[in-house]
Amino acid sequence: AKKTAAAEADVEGEEEGEPSGMGPAPLRWTVEGISARMEQRARLKRSHAQQENTGRKRFRAASLLHGGSGGYGEGDAEGGAREAEADEELRRVFDKADFKRMHVIGQFNLGFLVCRLGRDIFIVDQHASDEIFNFERLQAHTKLNRQPLINPVPLEMSPVEQLVVSDNLNIFHKNGFDIRNSGSFVPCMCAVPYSKNTVFGADDVYEMVDMIQQSQSLSNKHIRPTKVRAMFASRACRSSIMIGQTLDKRTMCRVLDNLETLEAPWNCPHGRPTMRHLFVLQKSTRR
Repeated sequence: AKKTAAAEADVEGEEEGEPSGMGPAPLRWTVEGISARMEQRARLKRSHAQQENTGRKRFRAASLLHGGSGGYGEGDAEGGAREAEADEELRRVFDKADFKRMHVIGQFNLGFLVCRLGRDIFIVDQHASDEIFNFERLQAHTKLNRQPLINPVPLEMSPVEQLVVSDNLNIFHKNGFDIRNSGSFVPCMCAVPYSKNTVFGADDVYEMVDMIQQSQSLSNKHIRPTKVRAMFASRACRSSIMIGQTLDKRTMCRVLDNLETLEAPWNCPHGRPTMRHLFVLQKSTRR
């Protein structure tokens, strides 16, 4: 009987007590730990806001998201000023070598390339970008055919202008003009560029003389009269990738790579911008 009572007492003791290791786990936190986590999250938010503001400041004029110039349909004087400001900002902030480092995300609306450079998202006009590449190629490598004149045309020039012509005869020859001195030491235009739809004359020679005098380039290799530039712009436009044309990834990458090789990749010869900044990507944070 005593043994039975002791066993029952032992059973009752086990029921009343809790086995070791089966109780609720203690909360492992401190006020200092919570404060440190809150401070860390606040620093992340400030860092993200600072990076976004940096993106806005870098591309304020050339950004479509933050009130910059869109560059499409702005024909007034104010729109032209905004376009010039956006172009100047891109020249100052964006390195042309960055075109090769851009990652193509895809094509938008069969007319634009959406690209990423770091956390900056850009939109690139496929037609304008291909057009300026074709235009600069024509500018650099095209030598116009010459049409000899039956009667040479005397050119009225000052001694300084005559010296400019004699020192840059290769530029005039490249543009299809043949200028020689007559017996009276008066320069004469003996040949003009040949074109089916464009007529060239002495005014184009005078224009080129002014361009050479005002040019800051030592080589003057891209001096072209206005009529020739218009002719090249028309050819470049017709031979370029068109809006509405579907592009594969390889072609989109080639368009970006071509921009890196250009002297002025920011606009097509008709003034349409090749690229604009969209926005800065936000970094996701784990909660």
